[in-house]
Amino acid sequence: MKSPQEIAITERFNSVFRQLHASVGHGMKARFCRDNGINCNQLNALLKRPETRTLPPYYIACLCRDYGVSTDWILLGVGEMTI
Repeated sequence: MKSPQEIAITERFNSVFRQLHASVGHGMKARFCRDNGINCNQLNALLKRPETRTLPPYYIACLCRDYGVSTDWILLGVGEMTI
């Protein structure tokens, strides 16, 4: 069972990922996966069923690095979403 903190981190990741996907375009997810060596099927499963999947720290690192998402925001829920 996931801790409340893990659930909150996953929810923030999914929220910002969906926002980016909507604003950047549909190719964003494929590009994110390709550029970072991430299996798109695993990412899709995480986005569709976050309660049953574990968010790899590498996904967080890539999202923060590639799109300027604040690590404080995604991990701790404090500050602004973007840096």
